[in-house]
Amino acid sequence: MRNFTKKKFLIFLCIFSVLILGSLVITSGIGLLLQKFWAYRLTQALLIINIITAPLFLLFPEFEVQSRIITVGIWMIINGLILWYLSRKKIKDQFLEAIFTEQLEKQKSIP
Repeated sequence: MRNFTKKKFLIFLCIFSVLILGSLVITSGIGLLLQKFWAYRLTQALLIINIITAPLFLLFPEFEVQSRIITVGIWMIINGLILWYLSRKKIKDQFLEAIFTEQLEKQKSIP
C-alpha cells in the first residue's frame, strides 16, 4: 500500500511540474515576443534548468539506452545553442534597448 501512495505522489509531482514549467515557458515566450528583459532572463534560467536536468531522462527504463543517450544529447545541444544565441551581445542589446526606449517615452510624456 505504501508503494501505491508513493507512485501517486510521483505522478502528482510530474503533472504539477509540467504545469508549472509549461506556464513559465508560455509566459517567457510571450515576454520574448514583446521584447521584455525579464523574459530574456527567465528563458535563460529555463534553458539552464533544462540542460542540468536533461541527464535525468537517462534514468527512465522504458526506453532503450541508446535512444535515451541520443535524445539527451540532442536535447542538450538544442538548449545550448539557444542559450548561446541569447547570450550574444546583439541579442541582449535588443532587449535592453526596449527598456531604455520605454524609459525615454515616460520621460518625454512628463511635462
